[in-house]
Amino acid sequence: MPAPKDNPLTPEGYRPNQILAGFLWMCASAIGTGSMAVLAREMALHGSHPFQNAFLRAAVGLVLILPLLRHQRVSLRPTQPRLMFLRAALAAVPLTCTFYASAKIPLAQVSAIAFAAPILVVVLSVLILHERVYLRRWIAVAIGFAGMIAILRPGSAAFELGTLVAAFGACAMAGVTLCVRLLGRTEPAERMVFWATTGQFLFILPLALSVWTWPGGTVILLAIGTGFCGTLGQYGLTRALQSAEASVISPLTYLRLPYVALMAFFLYGEIPDAWTLIGAAVIIASALYITHRERARKGKAAVPVQAPPS
Repeated sequence: MPAPKDNPLTPEGYRPNQILAGFLWMCASAIGTGSMAVLAREMALHGSHPFQNAFLRAAVGLVLILPLLRHQRVSLRPTQPRLMFLRAALAAVPLTCTFYASAKIPLAQVSAIAFAAPILVVVLSVLILHERVYLRRWIAVAIGFAGMIAILRPGSAAFELGTLVAAFGACAMAGVTLCVRLLGRTEPAERMVFWATTGQFLFILPLALSVWTWPGGTVILLAIGTGFCGTLGQYGLTRALQSAEASVISPLTYLRLPYVALMAFFLYGEIPDAWTLIGAAVIIASALYITHRERARKGKAAVPVQAPPS
């Protein structure tokens, strides 16, 4: 059935209001995720261990998502249970790594390292999905890795456990992104967020129990904030990817870096060093180029294909 004349489809197959919704959801996701990192730092400054903080964030997030599921009347039964379980297990890793790294290294550095995830998705797509990647995208991947090395600086005084943990979290986030890409074809956003949050709750629980101390009132309030912001970031990303073409809206993900950098400057007086800025610029440029090439490839592939009548 053809699209209504007053609401035409874009070349990507999405209506303009869908793309606008995707932009808004991606902005909300960037702000939510960035705010969660800042609140994670605050929890650590109040003496609460990062493992415990990550667990509290997952617990609050689980409480927040349940009313949404009831309101939307979404079934919890996944259509791809094995892939959903994998995504739920993987989701615990970047969350724990983010809370740990946010307590140990500058916040802008944590965000910059996380931006390597889209570049790692390309590698995983080749290894797992057997996608074909041409030379220019491989060059962009190599350049992106060079940017990550510039931030990590192995062997220097700047290289510490926090940077290594943040890099490991980026690798896990690439796996999560790949799972979301596959699950998004059949699963509603609310169901994916519920199982991801449940996985975080269950898999982080043993780590939290190993360092557990009863949190004070301030830590509990901050935990509620991280739960709200983290759920917004996770739900917003899922809705954004379902609302519009990823190649169109993904650049908005990088709003998180200036937002976090400004918050870290005003709250803690942190100023990103030159290597972090250079590395972040290289990673972002590489990721944007990979996104551009992916969109161009899909566009060329779509030209000779005639859509069947409907």
